[in-house]
Amino acid sequence: MAGATQVDMTRPNPTGEGGWLTNKSWLSFLEMSSKFAQFKGFDIDFERNLGLWEKIYNSPNPQSLDNPWPGKWNELKILDRTIIISILRPDKVV
Repeated sequence: MAGATQVDMTRPNPTGEGGWLTNKSWLSFLEMSSKFAQFKGFDIDFERNLGLWEKIYNSPNPQSLDNPWPGKWNELKILDRTIIISILRPDKVV
């Protein structure tokens, strides 16, 4: 996933204007949640667990399996986890 093709912000960025999550990343999460079955509800759950996701975002190793993700997202296959990390922290995916 190179980035969202969705351009309409159907829901505002939950971290606010100038928050830690970019609007581009939020648009990618919104699109991912609506188009791929394995990510259905991710956007809503992300908003509910914003503090936990911020800790993952700020972690020096957010991709590590030692960093548990909230709820059912911790059980994702490695490729699906990589998609989320590539949106959340593109600097961690080579």
